[in-house]
Parts: sequence; structure tokens; C-alpha cells
Amino acid sequence: MPGHPSNQQDTHHDGKKTGLSDDELVQTIYSDLAGGIKFADSELSAERSLALQYYYGELPRRLHKGSSGYRSLDVYDQVEQARAMILETFTGAELPLKITPGRNKVAGAVHAALATQYVNHVLFTRNDGEAILDQVIFDALMARIGVVRVDWQEDSRIERQRMEGLTMDQVDMLAMEEDVTEILIEEETPDGVASATVSRKVDTSFVKVTQVRPEDFLVNTAAADEYEYTVAHRLTKRLSVWRAEGYAEEDLLKALSEDERSIFDEEAQARNDAGAFDADSRDADPFITLIDAYLQTDMEGDGTIQMWRVLLAGRSVLEREPVDDHPFVVYRPIRVPHIYHGVQFVKTIIPTANAKTALTRSIIDHAMRTNNPRYTVLRGTFNSPRELLENRFGGIVNIDKPDGIQPLPQASMNPFVFESIKLLDTDLSDTTGISRLSQGVDKDVISKQNSRGMMADMAHASETRMRILARRFANGFLKQLAAKTYRVAVANDTAATPCVVNGEEVEVRPAEWPSDLDITVSLELAPEQKERRVGQIMELLAVLQQDPALGQTLDYGYKRKMAVEALKLRGWADAERALSPEPPKPDPMQQRAMELDLQAKEIELQLQQRNAEVARMKAETERLKVIKTLEADERRLMLDHMRGQAQMALNERKQAANEAATAFEKQILREKMAQDPEGVKGIASLDT
Repeated sequence: MPGHPSNQQDTHHDGKKTGLSDDELVQTIYSDLAGGIKFADSELSAERSLALQYYYGELPRRLHKGSSGYRSLDVYDQVEQARAMILETFTGAELPLKITPGRNKVAGAVHAALATQYVNHVLFTRNDGEAILDQVIFDALMARIGVVRVDWQEDSRIERQRMEGLTMDQVDMLAMEEDVTEILIEEETPDGVASATVSRKVDTSFVKVTQVRPEDFLVNTAAADEYEYTVAHRLTKRLSVWRAEGYAEEDLLKALSEDERSIFDEEAQARNDAGAFDADSRDADPFITLIDAYLQTDMEGDGTIQMWRVLLAGRSVLEREPVDDHPFVVYRPIRVPHIYHGVQFVKTIIPTANAKTALTRSIIDHAMRTNNPRYTVLRGTFNSPRELLENRFGGIVNIDKPDGIQPLPQASMNPFVFESIKLLDTDLSDTTGISRLSQGVDKDVISKQNSRGMMADMAHASETRMRILARRFANGFLKQLAAKTYRVAVANDTAATPCVVNGEEVEVRPAEWPSDLDITVSLELAPEQKERRVGQIMELLAVLQQDPALGQTLDYGYKRKMAVEALKLRGWADAERALSPEPPKPDPMQQRAMELDLQAKEIELQLQQRNAEVARMKAETERLKVIKTLEADERRLMLDHMRGQAQMALNERKQAANEAATAFEKQILREKMAQDPEGVKGIASLDT
């Protein structure tokens, strides 16, 4: 980093650069950590103390004696709900971590499933992974960050084995083995055969994940990540523990202040004086805090930037060594650009908790005053005021004046108090992203219009912010934790570690694996999400089963993969063994029966097709017959219509001819009458 103090080295008069001296190194570290130490010891410590008081329900305090002592537990409720939602997502399944080969082709030979089992075995078996994750989430919600460190823990145990019939030469050969610490010969016969108990030192070293208190993790408040500036861990142990680890007492005492050192010197003198030893063992064996710092710098002055570990006792350097990486993994739930520690989750809840406490106390106090009112009493109304002060049921008050006692007037409860409490609940859900629906829905809420699925959808949609916090926990913390666990194991674990893969126990040797693998974190491991995924798989398999044509086109391996996934989600660790990798081969007789059945089905299908064709032809014949009948009827109707029209025309012509003949006859009669009127007298009138 240009301009950073860690990149400045002394230069001799000959122009050659030298490495950092202890004083320069200490100055660089404390310069980086100055803001982080101040923040951890003041603001972060005060915030966490205040948050814990609200979490335990100790705040806000009662206003005065006699008032309600109710305290809203919104801080506890919201922290526990968020804690449960995030933790359940990643510990509800057996293996939340999955390691894949990724770009590293060599990892294919390692078989990523072994690494997956190993990392989960280390985190959740050798270490109490669920408790560690729970503590990290709690610290992150209460104190802005949750921190763990991943280290290689050197450890061993002694195993004793009784061996019979050993010759002295065999005993000598056993004594030369490196892991044999003791051989105890119990019996020896005259011919030189002995029985012995052999003690062996068994290496039980493992990758240890340790919880770090937020106030003990030191980092510059302006750092973008843990690599930009120095990061450090304040390690506090008793002096005797540090001495047992090989550190000199005079070096450890440099971590104490002058006042602390003088007190320790007095206790040391008292400890050395047998006659005056009555000192408190706590003071005689004080706690010593060392700073375990990690920074990237050019330590040797050769232009190479590398990560270095530096152990400080006060301003004295006890150790310095190059390392591949720092051991810290940090979870920051609410991030703010350019501010490493982000925002405290609890800080956004405290104002609502204070407001709800005040409103609820007013309701309780009003109810108490209503049930136990104060009275105005006219002097001389009764002789014993004690009778009025007692609230026992069935009590008697002797009075001389019936109207001498009146309850003191009291204002009614503001009706907006209850609406304000509901408004605060809504505001709290909007602030934290935790819906009240996710904490349980009253049965009266689910009506005919609001189905169970709708309620689930509403709760699911309102928890988007919490899902973001869970995703940050997965990618920003859990993934990095698995990566560091894997790398520390590859660098240190040379022993064979037993792991269970697909129901079979195998031995893995992490030291033989490649240094880098891709690590993914499953985000759908909560019980309801697993059941939803199982339902989708079963529905798809049912569809394929109902459609033989579609089912035959789908590869057996893919259907088996789906079934294995469903079984694993249901908790079957050996699902791979439960289902055969190849489709079962049927028995010859069964195969012949299947072939005959298939042929019968084909013949039946052909018969059905022929019957369908005959029915179609018959229907077509009937259709043509009907059409021809309709055409004949239509022609008959047209012929009848034409005949009717011809008859009508003939009748009209006959009528016209008759009328013409009648008119002609009338004309002839008129002419005759005109010529001989007397000759035609007996003829009918012309009008008739």
C-alpha cells in the first residue's frame, strides 16, 4: 500500500534498504490499530453493554416508585428471532457446506465429496460448529461483528497396549519407534519371552475454531476488509499459562502497566517468602494480554509484500513470522460503505422498545389508578381512615355522612395509545425486516379470504431483509470459514482422518489435496424449504411416471439424481447406496412376460385403431347417406313448387279465357238488342 507506514524502510548511506526494526514494526501496528483499539474499548464496549441490558430486560428503568415496572422485550424478541432464522437455515441440514472442484482440474482426483465431508466433520464434530455459529450470530447482532479464528491445534494422547510373547529383540525394536514413549515389561520367562505394556503417543492435532470476543478483535474502523490494515487479536491468559507455552516471564511482564507490574512484584516477593505467603492466587498469577497482530508488509526490505504474524507484549516484539493468511473470519450483518463495523442491529430496536415501554406502562398505571382510585373525604365523615385504605374484599367502612366520600376525578385513557403501539410494531417490522407473521399468526387472522398459502407468502415477502442477512452470513462468513478450515488442514493435517461418504467410512489425508477448491454454501436448508424442494421433486417424478412416453425419454441417471436429492433432504445420509446406479435388469421370464405384454398391448392398440377406422368409415357412409336423402328431398320440394306454380298459371289463364268469352257474349247481346229490341226480351239482363 503506497504511503502506508509498513512500506517505509530505513535506508543506509550506501542506498541499500533494510528491513523493519522492532520499533518501526510496533509503531506501524499501533498506528493501524489506534482507531480500532479506541473504538473497541469505548463505543463498541458501551454499545454491547447497553444492548445486553435491553436484551435481559433491565432497561428502561422504572421512572419512580409506585409506577409500573413493565419493560418491553422487543430487543430480546427481535435478536432471538433473527438468530433463530439465520442459524436454522445453515444447521437444519446435515451438510450445509459443499465443496466443488471448480477451475482446479486436479481436484477431480481428490474427489470433492471427501473434502466436503472432512470440512463438515471438522466444523461440526471436532468443533462444536452449531454453538460457534450461534455465538457468532449473537455477537454480530448485538455488537456489529461476530469473529472466529481458525488455527492448527497441536494435541496428542497416550494409548497403552498390552502385548504378549515378545522377545527382547522385539522389545528393543519397539523402543526405537518414534511414537513409543514407554515400555513396561511385566513378565519374562526364562527363555526370554516377555509380556509388556507399550505406551504410544497418538497425534490428535486438529483444526480448531475459536470464538473471539468482538472487543478483543482489533481493526481500523476505516478498513474495507481484513487485509487493508493490521488486524489483531487481544489474547488474555494467566501468566502461568503463557509460561507453560514457552514464553519468558520477564517478556510477558512487559505487557503490564507500571502499576500492574509493581503489584505483581510485591506478590512475587510474597510468594518467594514462605513465611509471608498469604497473597491472593489471582494476583499472584495475573492475567496477561498479548496482541497477536497480522499485517501485510515488506518486512525484509527486499520489495516483497507478505503477510506476517507479530506477537506483542506491550511495545515489545516476542515473535514475528511469515504466514500465508490471517486466521480471522468476520460476520458483519449490516454493512455501511467505508465503515468496517457497519451498524448495530440492536441500536435500531432500542427506540421502539423505549416507546412501547412508556405506552404500555401508561396503560398499566391507568388501570391501577382506575381499580384503586384516590378519594376526596370531607372532614368528620368517618372516624377510622384505615378502613378506607384497606382494599380487602368484603371490607366495611363506617361513615357518618353519606356524601362525604367521593372518588378523585381522573382523565380517561387516550384512545390513540393502542393505535400507537400497533404503529410501533409495524415500524419495528419495517426496520428489522422480521415480520410478525413469521412469529406466528392468530387463527382469527386466517379468514375465508386469507388462505394459509397467502399468509406464508406474506411472511416470506416481508423477510427479504433477513434473507439478505442470511446470504451475507453464507457468503461472507460461512464460506470463508470453510475455506480457511480447508487450507489450514491442507497445510498441517498429515494424518489419516476417518470420514463417512455415502454411508461408507473412508480415510482422507488433507495434506495430499490441492491448496484451493471452490466452496459453495447451500441457502435452502431450512426445514420448510427442504420440504418445499422435496415436494417439487416428487411432483415432477409423478408427472414423469404418469406419462410413459415422456418418462422413457428421460435418462435413468437424472431421475435417480432427483430421487437421491429428495432422500438426502429427508435425512437419508446413505441415499447414494439406497438407489442402484444402474437401472435393474429384469428376470428373463419377467422380460419375456413384459415383451408378450407389450406385444399384446400393441395388438390391442392396432385393433383399437382398426375399430376406430371402421367406425369412421361407417360414420362417413351414414353422413353421405343423409346428405343424399337431404338432396332428394330438396329436389322433390323444388318439383312440387314448380308444379304448383304451373297450376296457378293455368288457372289464371282459364279464368282470363272465361272472362274474355263472357265479355264477347255480352257484346253480341248488346248489338242484337240494338238491332231488335223486341226479339231479345226474354234474355236475362246484361248485368247478370
